[in-house]
Amino acid sequence: HVSLLLVLCQFICSDGIAIRAKAGASDIEGNLNEHHAPDGPSVTLVRTLVIISAAILLLVALLMVMTLPLPPQRVGAVSEKAVYPPKKVMIFTCLVCMTAMANVTAILASAKELAESVQWEDYSSGLIVGEYSLGACVGLGFFLQFRVESLWRAYITFSIMTIVSNALFFQADNRSSGQLLTLARMAVGAAGGCMYNSVSAVIHFSRGPAYTASLVLFQVFVAIGVLLGPVLSAASMLVMGLLGWPGAYNSVSMVMCIGGALLLVALLMTSPPDYDMRDLSRPPEAPEAAGEGHGLAASRSASEPQSPFASSSVALVLMFFNSAALRLAQRLLLESGIVYLLESTYGWSTSAAAGAVGVLGVCNVCVQVIFSRHVAGKYEDVELLWSMEKLQLVGILFMQLSSSNPTALFLGATVAYCANSIWAGVNAAYCTKRAVPGSIASLSSLLIFNQVAVLFGMAFGSILSSFVLSFSPRPVVLAFAVLGPGALQIFMTSMVAGPGTDASIPVVSLALAVMMVLGALLPSLGGTGSGNIFSWHVVFMGVAWCGLAPLGLWSYTTELLGSQKERRQGLHMLCMVSVALLSALGLASVMKAKLGEQQSQLGGLEFVSGRPELTRGLARFVHVVLGFLILAACLFQVASGILKSLLPEEQKEQKEQKEQKALPWHGALGRRLVPLGLLVSGMGVWMHWNKEGGW
Repeated sequence: HVSLLLVLCQFICSDGIAIRAKAGASDIEGNLNEHHAPDGPSVTLVRTLVIISAAILLLVALLMVMTLPLPPQRVGAVSEKAVYPPKKVMIFTCLVCMTAMANVTAILASAKELAESVQWEDYSSGLIVGEYSLGACVGLGFFLQFRVESLWRAYITFSIMTIVSNALFFQADNRSSGQLLTLARMAVGAAGGCMYNSVSAVIHFSRGPAYTASLVLFQVFVAIGVLLGPVLSAASMLVMGLLGWPGAYNSVSMVMCIGGALLLVALLMTSPPDYDMRDLSRPPEAPEAAGEGHGLAASRSASEPQSPFASSSVALVLMFFNSAALRLAQRLLLESGIVYLLESTYGWSTSAAAGAVGVLGVCNVCVQVIFSRHVAGKYEDVELLWSMEKLQLVGILFMQLSSSNPTALFLGATVAYCANSIWAGVNAAYCTKRAVPGSIASLSSLLIFNQVAVLFGMAFGSILSSFVLSFSPRPVVLAFAVLGPGALQIFMTSMVAGPGTDASIPVVSLALAVMMVLGALLPSLGGTGSGNIFSWHVVFMGVAWCGLAPLGLWSYTTELLGSQKERRQGLHMLCMVSVALLSALGLASVMKAKLGEQQSQLGGLEFVSGRPELTRGLARFVHVVLGFLILAACLFQVASGILKSLLPEEQKEQKEQKEQKALPWHGALGRRLVPLGLLVSGMGVWMHWNKEGGW
């Protein structure tokens, strides 16, 4: 999964974007300087933003794996009575969410034209959409001062900011000033900080089975706003065209001003709800009877004391942050990517493309309403998470197979988008139920991190889609861009919630090992062949770390092998000893290959005139250094595992009676070593694929 992100980064980093077709390699290449307008952001700047964002997501995911497990469930016990927020709160929360999200999506269809109006290039249109997030981060800091008791004041402030900022955006576009347009867009985003208050209110008043259902319903509000933006944009452009003012792409800003004014009047005419102060004094994050956890999250006791920065609390924050960022990035990728493809590839008009996104939003709203009423709260959160993960993969597959058929593209995008939105609501419930009072993972802290992640993901997705598709406007490119964050999210979900299908792990591991062997040994697939000693380095390491290492980790905890611990331990030891032996053979193969070519054994690190120099690039050096460290840790793991198996049975029984493990650090190190091994293997394949061609 990590290697998919690496390949995506390489795709973005390349000075010439190359698309390899079946019949051969045909380059869609151009001098990037030709795409750079004097007054607009440079390709280097946009590309740097995308790379930094992808690196942050990858780093957060790795840190999360290192700080697992998550805290156990603390709120929302199944035995509680379902309690929904007051109707008045839900109605105005819906209106605020709709307005805030409409401010994001209202310019999706016209972002390309807005960029041209200020003499920026097409790839800069994503920046105009993403600038909303920067302003919203500032607005978040402002809206944090409003507590639940001040919800109405927060909503009134939001309405006023919406009116002023959209009026400013309208004037900025009329003056064709890129700098003023950026400031105005950030001002529009500042009002979006009120989303924190909205989700805080929903979570505060929800109890029992209504907890997950309310958060899914909140996603319905968001979905309606996403739908409303393009619909208002298309309608305003059609009306302006009928009035003899074609090309008024910023007219939707005045519509948003009117909407903000109507919301303000409604708030002023409606008294705030009569809150029960006793209910307000009972924070929803107070510890309750812990429910059963899942996967690695179940291994910590609910009664165990937590320090403010306990590793499980940090893991929860990282999980919540990365999940929100990845999901919003995928959502913005789909929204802005569909608009871009329909306009650039299929020749649709701006209003027609906006209408298509509106239809997608209608489907999303309908699905979420049905889900919140008939599914949410009736099944375990983990089951729902995995169902949506699989459904999203089906949608992405449709997108990859759509080719030149816009209907298939739209169908696949709709399935993936709806699954994404439902997953977000369920994941919010799953994480907030595990909030730890008095720590970095308290409910208020989680909501702040969530809002920052949402804004980060929105900016990342909008910038990535416009930048990549401006060089290669094809459905398969969009599908691949959506698959990268999705694959990383599946990996994270499997780590915190346990695998969705236990039997899939050995199947995928063995299939991946076979792919590595065939890719290296068959010249027809681009491999170097069995006669090349370097091929066997790939074979041995691929079988060891892509096949046997995940299989060995799985065999120790799976229930598919029965309840006999000896059988599972035997398969675990066989796999891990084989990993060590194959790693040694892989190391010997690559060392012999480098000796024959008289190359450095340290990834190209050589000393020229007494000074160190990387002759084969930084990526290869990192691959080699990490590889040596992992192999050293692997030998240590095998030795400690053998030592553990040789302990007297009496000592093992005493440890089990005290619920203690003989060597607790052995398992902890192994769970971190296997993902790192997969990462280094992915780097090796990525370097050969992109630098030398072949598999």
